[in-house]
This record gives sequence, C-alpha cells and structure tokens, in this order.
Amino acid sequence: MMIRIYYMAEESEGGGETPPKKVEAPKDYKSLTLAERKNWNDFLDYLGKQGVAGNTDLDKRDQTLGLNYLNKYNKENPDKAIDPKRIQDIQYEQYMLRKGESFPGLKPEELSYIRKGLNPAFLTRPISDVDNWLGSLTSKEYFPTAHRGTSGGDQYDFGVDFQAYVQSLNDPSLSEKYKVKKPS
Repeated sequence: MMIRIYYMAEESEGGGETPPKKVEAPKDYKSLTLAERKNWNDFLDYLGKQGVAGNTDLDKRDQTLGLNYLNKYNKENPDKAIDPKRIQDIQYEQYMLRKGESFPGLKPEELSYIRKGLNPAFLTRPISDVDNWLGSLTSKEYFPTAHRGTSGGDQYDFGVDFQAYVQSLNDPSLSEKYKVKKPS
C-alpha cells in the first residue's frame, strides 16, 4: 500500500499540485434533457461520417465550419435538431462530467461511481473550454451511455441516462423502464 502525504507549500517555495480550474456555468444554463444528449451524440456520429469530427479546421474562427455542419444536420434531421445556443451548455456538462466537482442531478458519490466505470481515456482527453464554439474538441465530446447486465441474464440499456443508471443501484425499480426485452 502506498500513502501520499500532501501539505501546504511555503509561499516562497512555490510548487504543489495545480488545482483544477473552476468553470462557471454559462449564463442562463439549463441542464440538457436526455433527448438533447442523444441528439448531440447522433450529431457527433454525423460529423464522424462527414470526416470532420476532431478536424482542426473546425477551430478556425474566421470560418463557421462547425455551425455550417450543424445547420446542415438540422435541415436533414429536423426531429433531432440542436439549438446552436446549447453548445455552451453541452461544453459545460462535458467539463463537469469529466473534471468538475459535481454534475447536475448527481450526488458527488454518484458522479465518482460513474467516473470509475468510464474509460480513463474518456476522462483524460482534452476537452473544450466553455466558449460556445463548435471546434475540434467539442466535435468529439460524446455523452457516455450506460448498460448493465445481471447474473440472471437480464439486460438494461440506460442510453445517455447515466443518472438513472447509478441511482438504480439503490432503487432497482428505476431500472425497469430500461430493461431490454428478450427475444421471444
């Protein structure tokens, strides 16, 4: 077992670990709905199929390449349209999910449990600032999906409702609406 001891460094010494940056919620922030999370993930799949997801051309501020793709997607998928004003809320939630101290609708211990189940690469990959710009980083920031199986063979697909996933551990009745029907 390894034990780490942390202490306050003397001001003259400098050093110490850099505290995580504090990110404020955007003005008029409103938590995304499950449908908005799913639609965002579908949009990122669309960007991948177009060959632009993660492309640094999206970062060029003199162009609106990301918004052009978003507008095209919205025209082709009106039932899954994404309001461009929600990009900052998406970026904020992506930050809070990966690096924040809390996440809307989750207790700190629930957020910790979810993070333990996520791929470390998901948690450590660079993420966008909350700048309302659909750039290369934002174009790869998916919401995680949650699935669970039981020893009895039951399967549950929570999709992007990772809050219900973790909360169903203490309230199994929450799982029922996510139970995958077995083929007859």
